Amino acid sequence: MIREENRGRAASWLLLSAFVVLADQVSKVYIARHYLEFEFTRILPVLDITSMHNVGAAFSFLASASGWQRWVFIGLAVVVSIGITIWLLKLPRGTHGLLAAGLALVLGRRDRQCHR
Repeated sequence: MIREENRGRAASWLLLSAFVVLADQVSKVYIARHYLEFEFTRILPVLDITSMHNVGAAFSFLASASGWQRWVFIGLAVVVSIGITIWLLKLPRGTHGLLAAGLALVLGRRDRQCHR
């Protein structure tokens, strides 16, 4: 059972997830409008922002598949998102802050699985 006090704490972590989704979408729109494909900006010696288009999954895995893979990944993302949300709701108040932050950040990135 999910206690009422945990819901308030989980809501703050879900706001972090929403912020990650918003930042991801804003940066995606900016890159799409201002960069050519394969154009990049060096941020640090080990970090570049690069415009890429990937039609498959990770590293173009399943890129030549007929389209079924998109629905599999969307379904997987929905199941994982529900699981993470329930996990956040069940975390005791005042404990596991680092775990909750990590889960919120992962939840915010689940959106990437659904938008290609």
